[in-house]
Amino acid sequence: MRENMDKDINKKRLEILAWASKHDLVIDPFKGMDFHIESFFKVGFCPCDKTRARVKCPCDESLADVLKAGHCLCQLFWERKAVIKRVKKYIKEKEDEQKHREKNQEVRGAGVGNQS
Repeated sequence: MRENMDKDINKKRLEILAWASKHDLVIDPFKGMDFHIESFFKVGFCPCDKTRARVKCPCDESLADVLKAGHCLCQLFWERKAVIKRVKKYIKEKEDEQKHREKNQEVRGAGVGNQS
């Protein structure tokens, strides 16, 4: 049983990669496609569509979604410029968090020496 599921998952991986390549799209660099595929197989339809109207992946609306928003509803498929912008934003946020942590450590460290 598990072997059949693995074959289905691998088939879906290849289908998604081929579709993304055909349309010059990038797969979500954070969650990746396995998260989406497993969710899809678990519920039997697009797990991101609350109306359950999207019953296949990639769904018919995916490309229109990407053209409109830079990514599809599930955020599985991204146009290249949009994903680069997203990754740069993520890196900046992480760098800002690190600077904030370092600043807090400096403040705490400065306060330690003043206590008697």
